[in-house]
Amino acid sequence: MDQLRYRIDSWEAVGAELKLVSSVAHESTLFELFFVQLAAAWFGIAPPLEVLNRLTSRGDVELESHGGLTSWSWDPFTMNPREYHALLDHLERHPDPKLRRLDPPPEVSMPDGWDHWAFVQALHRISESHRTGFPDD
Repeated sequence: MDQLRYRIDSWEAVGAELKLVSSVAHESTLFELFFVQLAAAWFGIAPPLEVLNRLTSRGDVELESHGGLTSWSWDPFTMNPREYHALLDHLERHPDPKLRRLDPPPEVSMPDGWDHWAFVQALHRISESHRTGFPDD
């Protein structure tokens, strides 16, 4: 699995400002970064290649956390279908996957409509788990 060097910056909210708390260089596999560390960005669903490449070609992502923000940054790149399918194969074999495979219906426009569709799927899953008392796996 391909390795990627990236930086994680942690920011803390101080009043209306953000203060940099830490900035650490990391190196891990593409799977570890995009399908484990950043799983929350995908609402629990493995993103299609077009959606993932929209993020990887940007070179950064920020996620809000309680009282602050965490940002990841890397040199921008895009994945080809072979690399993407290797990630999905690894996801299928992973003992504790943070994401699940779920293909959007054809009417969901890619990549722009995917975020909304995935968010609605996550809300539906949460609603079902509260209704039944069990997670919907």
